[in-house]
Amino acid sequence: MPRKRYVELSEKEARFVGLSLIILFTICIVLLIYSLILRARIEQCRYRNQQLEEKLERLNRRFNVLVSTGTSVQLQLSDNFTDVVATQSSQSSMAMCSECSLSSSQSSTISTQVEGKTEVGTSASSNVKLFEIEKFDYEKYFKKSTDFYIEGEPFMVVKAGTDTTFKLIVDTGLPYFLMRDSTDSTIMKLVIIGRNGENPKERIPESVSTESLNIFENWYSVQILAHRSERAVRGYVKELRESSIPAIDYVFKTSRGSTLHGLIIGIFTSVEEAREFSKSLDEDFLIKKYGSGVKRRYVRKIK
Repeated sequence: MPRKRYVELSEKEARFVGLSLIILFTICIVLLIYSLILRARIEQCRYRNQQLEEKLERLNRRFNVLVSTGTSVQLQLSDNFTDVVATQSSQSSMAMCSECSLSSSQSSTISTQVEGKTEVGTSASSNVKLFEIEKFDYEKYFKKSTDFYIEGEPFMVVKAGTDTTFKLIVDTGLPYFLMRDSTDSTIMKLVIIGRNGENPKERIPESVSTESLNIFENWYSVQILAHRSERAVRGYVKELRESSIPAIDYVFKTSRGSTLHGLIIGIFTSVEEAREFSKSLDEDFLIKKYGSGVKRRYVRKIK
C-alpha cells in the first residue's frame, strides 16, 4: 500500500493559511448579510409600488365620481333652463292673444330645448353606466392582489357585494387577497391585510357601514405544498392565478425556526367549507403540475 504523505507547513505558512480562511469566511458572512439586506429592500420597494398603484386606483375612482356628479349638475341646469324658456314663451303668448295657442316659432324653441334636455339626459345615462362598468373589475383586482401573507400579520376577512368590496380595496389602501364565493358569483370574499402593524378594522372607510359588514375572525385555506424557496412558490401562485385559482404564498416559521412558504388556495370561514372546496379541486391537474404530494393537501387555519 502506498504511504500517505503529509505536508508539513512552517509556522509562517500555517498562519497565512489560517488568516486566508478567516478572511474567506468573513467575506462569505458579509455577502450573506448584503443579500439579506438587498432582499428586504426589494420587498420594501414591491410593497411601496403596490401602495402607489392602490393610491392611483383610489384617485381614479374619485375622478370618475366627480365626472358623474358634474354630469348630474349639467342635467339639472338644463332642466331649469328649459322650464324658464317654456314659462316665458307661455306668458308672451298669453299677452299677445289670450285665445291663440303658441306661435310656431315659440313651439319650435320649446321643442329644441326639450330635445336638448333629452340629449343631455342620454349623455348622463351613458356616463353613469360607464361609471358603473368601471367601478369593479374582478379579474383586474384578483390578479393585482398581494401574492404573499406573512404569519402573524393582522387581517380581516369580509364577505360582501362588489360595491363594498371595491370601496374596501381602494379606500383602505392595504394589501388584500380576493376570490369569488363558490355559491354566489356576485359575493366576494376578501382578506384585508394589515402589513407593517396596520389594523385593517381601523382603515374601514366611512362610506361602508360596519354594522352591515360581515366580518370574520377565522381564515381557513387548503395547503397544497410547502417549499423553502420563495421564488418557486410565488411562481406557483402566479401560475394558478392565471387559471383563475385563488392562490397565495403563506410565509410561516417551523417549530425549529426555519422559514417555509406554503402554497395555499382559497378564503374560507369554516373548516367544512374549506374541505368541500378541497374535494372540488381538479386533483389530476394539480398532480400534473406539482407532483403526487398534492394528494396530501389539507385544510389549514391561517394565523
